[in-house]
Amino acid sequence: VKGKNRRVLQIICRQIMEVFEMIYWIAGILLFLAVAFITAGFVSFNIAIARPKKTKPPQSEYKKAREQIRAKNNAYLFSLNPEDVSIQSADGLALKAWFLPAKSEKRRFVICVHGYHCNGPDEFSHMVPFYHDELDYNYLLPDDRAHGRSEGKYIGFGALDHKDILLWVDYLIDRFGKDIEIILHGISMGAATVMLAN
Repeated sequence: VKGKNRRVLQIICRQIMEVFEMIYWIAGILLFLAVAFITAGFVSFNIAIARPKKTKPPQSEYKKAREQIRAKNNAYLFSLNPEDVSIQSADGLALKAWFLPAKSEKRRFVICVHGYHCNGPDEFSHMVPFYHDELDYNYLLPDDRAHGRSEGKYIGFGALDHKDILLWVDYLIDRFGKDIEIILHGISMGAATVMLAN
């Protein structure tokens, strides 16, 4: 009987050890997956949501050509001496914009909202000849939070930015009166922001 008990005890101990080994491996795999997901989330957050870092000079010919066109368009915009304006967001951020008054005393305004990882002038200075010169609109180019000259650590993807655009609308109404017409024009993330603002 003692030999049988010892054999049974050895079998039970071996099974317990196998269970503990399985738990050990499962816990190790779960820990590895948790660390991997946290690391991936942190990296993705810093790439997608945190304020963009300074970009490197463009390497491809396409990007170099695009930057040259933007520089030319921006030079034209700034040759017209736009006014540097700012407001404060609901959460206390200083938001910046360039305001280019119409050539005449028109009551029509356009607020152009840029896309992801861009800014007002880089995205919309090419539209100055159309909106400002041809249609004679007052032209406002805001930098969304965490973009361009505006403050902020995190990109709002329209969820926060549309409230900021409504503050820019209020700014224009307070400054120029309630009888003005305002067009909202957005590109990419700016289009989503404009749709949320309406």
